[in-house]
Amino acid sequence: DRWGGALHELNDWCAWRRARDEAVAGGLDDLIGRFERGDLQRGQLSDAFERSFGEKWFSAVANAVPAIRQFSAADHARAIERFRLIDRAVIDRTRQVVARTLRDSAPATSAPVSSRSEMGILRRELEKKRRHLPTRRLIELMPNLLPTLKPCLLMSPLSIAQYLDTKLPPFDLVVFDEASQIPVWDSIGAIARGANVIVVGDSKQLPPTNFFNTLDDGDEAGFEDVAVDDMESILQECNACNVPALPLRWHYRSRHESLIAFSNHHYYQNRLLTFPSPVERSTELGVMLRHVPDGVYDRGGSRTNRIEAQRVADEVVRMLGEPGANGSIGIVTFNQAQQSLLEDLLDARRRELPQIERFFTNEVAEPVFVKNLENVQGDERDSIIFSVGYGPDQTGRPSMNFGPLNQDGGERRLNVAVTRSRRRLLVFSSLRADQIDLRRTQALGVRHFRTFLDYADRGPRAIAEAVEASGVREFASGFEKAVWQALVERGWEVDTQVGCAGYRIDLAVRDPDRPGRYLLGIECDGAAYHSARTARDRDRLRQSVLEGLGWRIERIWSTQWRINAERCLAGIEQALERARQAAAADVTADAVPAVGQQSNPHGEVLDHPEPAGPLPEHDIPPREASPPLYASGPPSQPAEPSPGRSVQAPQPYVLAKSPGARLARMDIHEESVERAAVAALVSLVEVEGPIVEELAMRQLTTWFGDLRLTDRLRKRLSEIQAAALATGEVQRHDGVLWSADTTPDMYTAFRIPGDDPRTRRDVEDIPLVERVNAVVHTLNQQFGLPRDELMREVARLFGAQRLTQRVGAAIEAA
Repeated sequence: DRWGGALHELNDWCAWRRARDEAVAGGLDDLIGRFERGDLQRGQLSDAFERSFGEKWFSAVANAVPAIRQFSAADHARAIERFRLIDRAVIDRTRQVVARTLRDSAPATSAPVSSRSEMGILRRELEKKRRHLPTRRLIELMPNLLPTLKPCLLMSPLSIAQYLDTKLPPFDLVVFDEASQIPVWDSIGAIARGANVIVVGDSKQLPPTNFFNTLDDGDEAGFEDVAVDDMESILQECNACNVPALPLRWHYRSRHESLIAFSNHHYYQNRLLTFPSPVERSTELGVMLRHVPDGVYDRGGSRTNRIEAQRVADEVVRMLGEPGANGSIGIVTFNQAQQSLLEDLLDARRRELPQIERFFTNEVAEPVFVKNLENVQGDERDSIIFSVGYGPDQTGRPSMNFGPLNQDGGERRLNVAVTRSRRRLLVFSSLRADQIDLRRTQALGVRHFRTFLDYADRGPRAIAEAVEASGVREFASGFEKAVWQALVERGWEVDTQVGCAGYRIDLAVRDPDRPGRYLLGIECDGAAYHSARTARDRDRLRQSVLEGLGWRIERIWSTQWRINAERCLAGIEQALERARQAAAADVTADAVPAVGQQSNPHGEVLDHPEPAGPLPEHDIPPREASPPLYASGPPSQPAEPSPGRSVQAPQPYVLAKSPGARLARMDIHEESVERAAVAALVSLVEVEGPIVEELAMRQLTTWFGDLRLTDRLRKRLSEIQAAALATGEVQRHDGVLWSADTTPDMYTAFRIPGDDPRTRRDVEDIPLVERVNAVVHTLNQQFGLPRDELMREVARLFGAQRLTQRVGAAIEAA
């Protein structure tokens, strides 16, 4: 009956049977059986297959990889922590090694030197009260000493041309900083003085300009009327010539991502790796607009905005007067006139309030500065106050002339101005973004300035069409989604991919007690983790930067999650509870670092080192106190720098003791005396070696009764010497006798006369190797001196009173 009523489905039934038989033949009989029994519905077949196949595939692959099969989250965490400790210790030890190397290479300050040597010239100049040598001449006279005392010179291109003669030895490395502001013709001379060159700069910042030259020439037309003529820089030239380039993408200065998000979007195509802050918006962090609605720009007169300048001065005084104020402040203006006005207003406030005077002097590490767009590049402060100045004039109509912003390259000046802050950027403006009419100008700098004002007012929404806001539900992997879903089911509010650009935090749990702040960041071992090229970036620096910004970070490993997801979640919830208690206990706030902190170029926070623990003794040697670079006296055992070899300090010549009267009573010519004579020669060479043959013969004749050195005696002494050489107890090299355990290539000493007059040797009696070592020692001590003066210094070491022709010839050979 069923067949008869379903003949129209026979074709479908046959198709099903064919598909079923193929699936069973492929090993899916269990899946098909569950479907036929009704345990699985048709819509569940695909997911069930994917799940079961994925489980088997994962097990097969994971079991074949020891790192996954043997993975332990606890062991891996311990390995990461140990690596962090050792990595920091290596960096610290490197500093010590460099300092020690510099200290050891410094000359001994108490050793006597020739007045014509490089050390002597420098000492004489240090003792002078007046009539010093010109700097260029002094540097010319110290080509060896100067690189030893100062291996790194910090100079401008003009100083290099002024003080360094082209005949001086080249530097190993020339580094240009802020290369975008160095014209090509200023840099060529410096490049020619080095064997290698590194050019460091940002092509999105200020190029060389003749702006101040124009003003210096007496042009009183005003800041905004001057045509800024940008020139080609050495950085542009290197880019045009395809010099190999290395982009530096980590942005470590800003303590809040909003400080760099605008420039990252407009000028760096979001390629900068930036780090999100655990605080979305705060009065102490980020970019804020302070609108001055009653501000008036005196366009036809002083070209200043006095009301806005007074508000800026009031804000500076307020910030400096806050209890425990220790954050540095910088003020940036659009033009020189506004800069001068602010300087005058602040000078008046300093006279009225002496307690703030120290913030403008070198009593603090970073004094308050007031600069304009053209000269602020390279500076940074905790808080930057940006005084726009431009605004509606006396008639209430704003001008579209914003000085250099209207010129080509004006956007670079804006980029420089808005990226000087580490913690906070306050924008004082009498203009709002909607008052800038882009129909009246085509300048890119003005268009960007309008966007920036909008950004300062509304935040990331102003550039939201290109920069995704935090908290969007997107996941880098299914693993992240599973963790997110598990935490959300437990009642936590979790954002994903937190950050504007660059480096993002996978998951961030919001603090239910303090809106606008994150309680915990969660990192999953996904794309962001394995994309790092080095273990230092992956396991230390990134987390160090985030913790320095105030984040509490926990990590979940995917392998551990698969083995025991509940245990991972329990660990996360414990971390959340600890973070909640810590946040509640810290009334003043925050997990955000104190004002005044900075980061180093590696992205590490200087005032927040990671917690250190004891290191295994076999991994890191005991720490030593860093020695001063230049001690007031010579080091206890100086490791001397040398041009070609290292030699020991001079030692007094030691005379061998005579065997006594018994030897003097013997007849040296008798055969029976030969053994005693050989023993005497061996003992003489062991004490006084290396010793020239002639001096050894004379010494031996005194031991045998002060014999006269006749031809017959010389022949007998040669026989005794040959017998000693035959035993191997004495060696002979180029007319010099050596003990058996010493060779010329190992010998680094030389001996000078002692208190006993007999220890003074004639110059011909001094082995050549000792004379060579004395020359090297003198150069090591004095670094460079005229050839004739070098010969005199070596002669003095060996006790010669005058540099006779004979003495000079012996030292000349050395």
